[in-house]
Amino acid sequence: TISQTDALTRITNNDNTNTEQLNSLDEGDITLIAPPPPIKVMDNTMMNNNQANSEGHNNNNTTEGIIRTRTSENNTVEKQYQNETEQTIHNFTDVTEDNILRGKPKRKAAEMNHKDGRPEWRNNNDDNNQTTNTNKRNKRTAMISTIIYQALRLTVKQALNSGNYIQETRKAIIEEIQNMLEYNVGRYIKRKDIPRRYAKNILRSFMFIKHKVKPNGEYDKTKARLVGNGKSQNIDTFDMISSSTVALHAVFLLLNTASYLQAKVSSYDIKGAFLNAAYKEEEPTYMLIDKDTASIWCQLDPSASTFLTETGELLIQLDKYIYGLKQAPLKFQLHLQETLKQLGYQQSKQDDCIFFKRTSTGISILSTHVDDILQVSTDNTLTKELHDHLLKKYTTITFNDRIDSYLGMTVNQSPDNHTIQLSQVGYAQKLLEQNKDIMDKYGKYHGKITTPAADNLFDEEDINPTNQLPTESEKDSLKSEESNRLLKITMSLMYLARLTRPDILLPVTYLASRTHVATQLDYTKVARILNYLQQSIGKTLTLQCNEFQLHAYCDASYGIHSDGKSHTGYFIGIGKNNSFLLARSVKQKLTAVSSTDAEIIALTEVTKTINWLVPLIKELFNNDNNSNKTVITYQDNISAILLNTTKTKQKRSRHILTKLCYIKEYVTNNTIQLQYLRTNDMIADILTKPIQGHQYQQLLKQLMNN
Repeated sequence: TISQTDALTRITNNDNTNTEQLNSLDEGDITLIAPPPPIKVMDNTMMNNNQANSEGHNNNNTTEGIIRTRTSENNTVEKQYQNETEQTIHNFTDVTEDNILRGKPKRKAAEMNHKDGRPEWRNNNDDNNQTTNTNKRNKRTAMISTIIYQALRLTVKQALNSGNYIQETRKAIIEEIQNMLEYNVGRYIKRKDIPRRYAKNILRSFMFIKHKVKPNGEYDKTKARLVGNGKSQNIDTFDMISSSTVALHAVFLLLNTASYLQAKVSSYDIKGAFLNAAYKEEEPTYMLIDKDTASIWCQLDPSASTFLTETGELLIQLDKYIYGLKQAPLKFQLHLQETLKQLGYQQSKQDDCIFFKRTSTGISILSTHVDDILQVSTDNTLTKELHDHLLKKYTTITFNDRIDSYLGMTVNQSPDNHTIQLSQVGYAQKLLEQNKDIMDKYGKYHGKITTPAADNLFDEEDINPTNQLPTESEKDSLKSEESNRLLKITMSLMYLARLTRPDILLPVTYLASRTHVATQLDYTKVARILNYLQQSIGKTLTLQCNEFQLHAYCDASYGIHSDGKSHTGYFIGIGKNNSFLLARSVKQKLTAVSSTDAEIIALTEVTKTINWLVPLIKELFNNDNNSNKTVITYQDNISAILLNTTKTKQKRSRHILTKLCYIKEYVTNNTIQLQYLRTNDMIADILTKPIQGHQYQQLLKQLMNN
């Protein structure tokens, strides 16, 4: 199935399309670009029917449910596509679910003819003239990257004549091709001129269309991206492919730094970022452009016409790392790093995506996330310097003098630059709309939902109205379909929780571990989170740093999971009002034998994080007074504090000795200072157990700083 939230639609040209049928459809018949509905390629019933047909049995319901398109008032589109889809699907005579996902038929396909409306099967070997054409068709059908989209019969031509935002789509495709031409991505070449040993390096290309929305949910723009099929890329054409992304707590550290210094926050977006890195590999790579895209390409650059193949396709030998190549992200990251270093920026040793530059007039700190750059600067000269340098190096950039969004978050900075508010209202609203059926079915709550989790959060027994466990068939249904839905919702909620809604982090983290064994009870817990979001949709995360003093709050719930494991939660804030920096909620990997052991395991994790943050702060502030302050770490377990601050007999704590020694090392060198805090005031308590009532509201205000 294709996810409903998937905003990308791959447009391919690997099949023959009934253009008259497509052109006869109304604009509302099929949504080509915006999030498509679930598309079921083949289920177990169809597999069995298909096998029956291969044995000579007739089954008129074979193609039932193969395609589901978004229609206006009737299902005429489904009927129009039924025959074409039937031919595509029936090309496989021996199909398993694994083979469908991989796009590979298990054995040679048989050819199907229609006689009197009935399918008639015969072996390929019966007709030598038919064999070649059938094999070609099967080869196209079996391509892993296009099997789902062949059923839809989508091409660039169709995208320009159907669906929403037609004019925007046309403009985006033309701009993308112009972008490729301006960046000189490669040289035209004829197939006969490619050495035989390099024929394996020819990659097909695909045009992706995406309608981008702002963090508040409003339509922003349509983007087209011509990408290479890196999945078929020859391993001999690259070495390293791993690239870095900025740590989220590093981004929050920069935003808090901006609040503390009352510095302006700006953002940059580099257009066609990957196309700036020159291709430097031992073996060449070629990109094959499909017929429809090549037609538009030749209109923009007539010189390419002489290089068209007999089928109207276009071959290019790459001189730049285009999108889709496995090593492209790393190559651009290295290119950007060199660009920033040329301007005098130093790269952080703690995070490869953090850069900083100090002058006599101020400081500039950068966070890079692929082609998006966030700048915190106390000097307008440094802002202008970076802007001009990036513009000269990359030609086209999008610059926001005052940031309004970053990494999917809406960012509102006060006029005095001291307060920053973060939210994802649009993302949350879209998530609620997509899962309204879950809320209606499982979340019929009365009154206002004031907490994201009920007291039974860690209960795993599925209690239904008849007080019976699900039947075997019900369990299978949950595992195959509903568990996938649960995983999708949970990961969407995780994105929200990690960025701007740490108040839902505990239940989301717990449910993430339940998706492979999902039950009806898990759905009621998800529905409660969604209902809580709906009733607190406008909640924001406020950053307001008045001093650069780190405070860490650490807690553990002993043996709260059904397998006896405990749960760790910790929160790190900056300043007297604990401006948000980091929150974690995670199940412990070790089984603690006492509550004190569970607290020590939790302390170990927060100490690791502090040990990463402190050197980064020292880098940014050049070892001044702000970077040399001891991190106050609060605990509500006196035994755990005593074990880490006083000499104890090793016999009683030998099983956890290494963790104690690790914590004591940082207590001794004054990196952290352990202090007792009563449980009712422990902010991290909200990250380890489902708290209700007044206590939850009090801790929530401290966590969100509002």
